[in-house]
Amino acid sequence: MQPTLDAFMAADSETAARAALAAYEYGPFVHHDGRGSGAMLELLLRIRAMAKAGEDVTLVASVPDSPRVEGFRQSYAEMDRAVLWGRQAMARPKARVMVLVGRVHSEKVRRIGSPLGLPAAAHIRPEETLSLSLARQGGEAWMCLDECGNAPIPESDDPTLRGLVLAPQQDGKFDGLLALGPVRASAPVKP
Repeated sequence: MQPTLDAFMAADSETAARAALAAYEYGPFVHHDGRGSGAMLELLLRIRAMAKAGEDVTLVASVPDSPRVEGFRQSYAEMDRAVLWGRQAMARPKARVMVLVGRVHSEKVRRIGSPLGLPAAAHIRPEETLSLSLARQGGEAWMCLDECGNAPIPESDDPTLRGLVLAPQQDGKFDGLLALGPVRASAPVKP
């Protein structure tokens, strides 16, 4: 995936950048979740535009190709993600590393009974990370359950909260919430 993101960032035009993403057959835009959504494409295009405007940003893939090891319950892909994030931090110790992943990878505690074992963020010293969960304040998300489409998100967090709420959440899984209010679904797209 990294060569694809590098080609996307270096492309001479937005059309060429989109073509670079679309050419990767195992990339994010073949999945029917947030990785292949219109919102993700827009985020990637904005990061690319920032880099083209001279901002100091780097885009790094963190989906390892780690195999599940027979006889082990720990997902080594999670450990490999954490190593990749750590290498980014070590390469530029004065920079901030912002990692955008699904909720499960950003949890800071072991998932009891899960074949995942320790999520990626739990492999990093807790005082060196700030892990946020998106507040569940209603709205809709694109999901593939029995069928794919917009599905309601239940309100499980205070619907009046807005902004960054730094307080332990979900028994220490997260350091806080990012409260944006009700969200809108973003369907999959092809770049």
